[in-house]
Amino acid sequence: MIDPAVLTTEFDIVAIREAVKEAITFSSAPAFRNIISGVAAPFTNTTTDDEIDNSVRDIASFGAHAVGTASMSPKGASWGVVDPDLTVKNIRGLRVVDASVLASIANSSCYVLGLNSLPSHLCRVLIVKL
Repeated sequence: MIDPAVLTTEFDIVAIREAVKEAITFSSAPAFRNIISGVAAPFTNTTTDDEIDNSVRDIASFGAHAVGTASMSPKGASWGVVDPDLTVKNIRGLRVVDASVLASIANSSCYVLGLNSLPSHLCRVLIVKL
């Protein structure tokens, strides 16, 4: 399991605190008066930095897909972990079929759904070739 070390540095805490403050300020603008009814919990009654920090710690979680840990490279390249057909380089009969082969994910749902359909297609191709 990869430990993303979320909220383990002072920078993490300050960056998120300031983002929360900016979001509250932005959403309180007159242009949003008829669209946004108020600040969402748990930030409804937070007024100090400590209260914001504590609220962030209470609700923070890491929900991203780990990517790039088994990088894909062109077939025959000396670098990378897997070839474009998801086979692990220099290991026979092993494929990596998850988001770790992707360099980055802009929208994880789309990429991962596409990746999930790829292995079954590869299996059909392999069976037909046999």
